[in-house]
Amino acid sequence: MANFTRQLAEKALFYCVLFKGQTPNGEACFAYVGIHHNDLIKALDLMTRDAVFNPKNHHGMVLARGLGEPSKELRAYMRQRFRFSEDSVAFFEQ
Repeated sequence: MANFTRQLAEKALFYCVLFKGQTPNGEACFAYVGIHHNDLIKALDLMTRDAVFNPKNHHGMVLARGLGEPSKELRAYMRQRFRFSEDSVAFFEQ
């Protein structure tokens, strides 16, 4: 598996990830983030420790964000533009 992980990093593969959480005021929020494989692993490790996640700290790019849940229109746009899938993994290259 380590060999596969190295190959992903060498190909500069990025993920489009939907993060959901809460604002400091307790409101539900979301962000679609484009993030490199290696940075995603680090970000997930950070989140398992209940730390605050900021995409900028992990070389992530916010593709869309908002309060509540993503609208149907935004979900459709993310599927079309970034091949985002809520029930499978899709890759895109830099």
